[in-house]
Amino acid sequence: MTREPSRGPTDEPPTGSPLPSWRWRIGVWSGLVLVLTLLIGLGARQVAWLRARLAAAPVEGERPRLVRVGRPVVGEAWRTVPAIATVKSAASIRLPAEMAGRLIALPYREGDRVMAGAVLATIDPSEARTQVQAATAQTRSVAEQAAALAANLKALQAQRAAAVTNEAFWQSEARRYGHLFQRGAIARSQFDEMNNRLAEAQSKRQALDAQIEALRAQQAAIAAQQEATARTAALWKVREGYSTLLAPVAGVIAARLQEEGQFVAPGTPVYLLEDESRPRLLMQVPQERAAEVQPGQDVLVEPLRGGPASCPAFRVARIHPSFNEWRQVTVEATTEGPVPGLVYDRQGAARIITARQRGLKLSPDLVFPLEAAASAGAPTLAVFEVQDGQARRRLIEPLLIGDTGEVVVALGSLATDARLVSGEFLGMVRWPASFPVEVLP
Repeated sequence: MTREPSRGPTDEPPTGSPLPSWRWRIGVWSGLVLVLTLLIGLGARQVAWLRARLAAAPVEGERPRLVRVGRPVVGEAWRTVPAIATVKSAASIRLPAEMAGRLIALPYREGDRVMAGAVLATIDPSEARTQVQAATAQTRSVAEQAAALAANLKALQAQRAAAVTNEAFWQSEARRYGHLFQRGAIARSQFDEMNNRLAEAQSKRQALDAQIEALRAQQAAIAAQQEATARTAALWKVREGYSTLLAPVAGVIAARLQEEGQFVAPGTPVYLLEDESRPRLLMQVPQERAAEVQPGQDVLVEPLRGGPASCPAFRVARIHPSFNEWRQVTVEATTEGPVPGLVYDRQGAARIITARQRGLKLSPDLVFPLEAAASAGAPTLAVFEVQDGQARRRLIEPLLIGDTGEVVVALGSLATDARLVSGEFLGMVRWPASFPVEVLP
């Protein structure tokens, strides 16, 4: 096996031998770069030609676009906190029967509204009336007895006065006869007879004194009996008044607990009355929104829609300091006077107004968002105002964006009769600052 002679680095390869691998790669890459450069040049030339064609073509936006318009209105928008509200009355009053008897009249049922002092129920008063009549008759009888005693006492007192006079006369005569007897002018029998007459006069006067004392004692007993019968008559008259059950306050009947014809005892509940003088709302507010709620804020209840003007003036009165088991805060709102349409113990949706603003109110379809402004605090909303067939963009600075997307801007920032393009026709297209329009009727 023969061995080829080695060559130096400067030796030229023999004719027809292949090039080294590194030189071949350089050649290939150089060709690729040249082809790529030619393609980029051709592409740039084509783009410049297309741009020139587009610049020479008519602008699409110059053709009028069919739009509908709306107008701003002077009004109010608000932001609210949702809550679950339970309607409560000022007080639930259980009205019991005040005397025993049979119910003969129950004119009201659930849902009926009553005024203070209305007769809610009547209990048969016949027994009370009978007792009143008996007590009245007994009072008259005792009064007659007292009058008779007074007349007898007067007569006895007159007799006693005569007896005292008679006794005084016989005492003077007995003294005179005593002097005569001591002088011997009269006999012993005459003196004794005079003493007997004096004793008789004294005995008669003493008997009259005893009768007068007895009559006075009897008169005191009659007076006590007369007072007792008068109290009994007054008591039964009061009980007769208990036969009618009156409404203590104006309110609505929540429950009728008895029926006509039933017998009731004192203390048996007859009606449940809801006091409507100060209706209340007990609202459950999520804890993450509780910090926005403050006393004095207005509350909207679901059955009365249309804004605060048409809703009762419910206002937050107090905020309970603790959470319930669902991590909600209890908020209480009150109002003055009865509120038509409220159903007590009913639960429903309510909204607590945490912010409100009056001004020019724009519906959400009239307002268009812009990209973030370059400077902080710059307005990011705009409207398109139509004038002379042209829609021109105007930036607006909202004072408040309400729950439903309504935007309130300052009065004077737009004319109240301004025609604004409705966004339902523009969609999400980014339009230029001004373009021709044709307003649909």
